[in-house]
Amino acid sequence: MKHFTVDQHEHVQVWTISNPPMNYMTAPMSQELLELVGRAENDANTRAIILTGGVEGKFITHYSVDELAAMAADPAACAQIFPVASAGFHRMLDRIMLMPKAVIAAINGDCMGGGYELALACDFRLAADGPYQIGLPEAVLGILPGGGGTQRLPRLIGRGGRSRCCYSATSIIRATPRKWEWSTARSHPTSLCRLRWIGRRRSPAARRARLRQSSVRCT
Repeated sequence: MKHFTVDQHEHVQVWTISNPPMNYMTAPMSQELLELVGRAENDANTRAIILTGGVEGKFITHYSVDELAAMAADPAACAQIFPVASAGFHRMLDRIMLMPKAVIAAINGDCMGGGYELALACDFRLAADGPYQIGLPEAVLGILPGGGGTQRLPRLIGRGGRSRCCYSATSIIRATPRKWEWSTARSHPTSLCRLRWIGRRRSPAARRARLRQSSVRCT
């Protein structure tokens, strides 16, 4: 894997995203992520997956504008290439959303555009405090979010909030204590590493035994 490193912590995998210097999302990164999802789906030992940024101050800044511009340079070629690339990106996000594992976006830096759409496809979003931005800024370029943000974001903040975010390219600054609904929770940056312990869940038999012990104590 060129853009991802995978670390196993008991039943939790940590996927660290690295595409320096800006950690832009690209088509090759999407393909690598799709391959990782395929492996994890069949890994019975892995119960949860954490996605986090490997470049300081960057989760995924956004999808590579240079890559989009290169495709748009030749309209005839773009008409053939872009639908395939877009379908691949959507397929990757759908696989993450439907994966039978808990998937957590540990947002530790700028998370906009395609990066935020990736976070929205996860089950949980834990954002560290810091002077970075979260949002869908595509309107600045005269386009709308194309990776499912217009569908998944209103499930978190409602249609009105979604419209404000998408039409005005509004982003939030994580250094300010407001609009936490854009993520599932907030955290101190040093706390993100503790997420690996989420996979240390007791087996069903162990949970039943603990419940029986609690019942005995109560009686």
